[in-house]
Amino acid sequence: MSIRLSTGSAGPAQLPAELGEIFDGAPLALMTGVPPRRRAALGVTHQRVVEKPFELEALIATVHSMIAAPGS
Repeated sequence: MSIRLSTGSAGPAQLPAELGEIFDGAPLALMTGVPPRRRAALGVTHQRVVEKPFELEALIATVHSMIAAPGS
């Protein structure tokens, strides 16, 4: 599946909101290698983040949390 975001995207801070619109509010986790301070400087405040490199257990825990509480 390929996703094309709007050309007017405000960047990484808007990515979760734009994907939420495309996928009708489905739970979303971001996977990134960008350090937390840099993400904050970019305005990325999404709560579910899997930081690279990651252990499989961390990814599984994130997915489990999304299933248990999809709206949070």
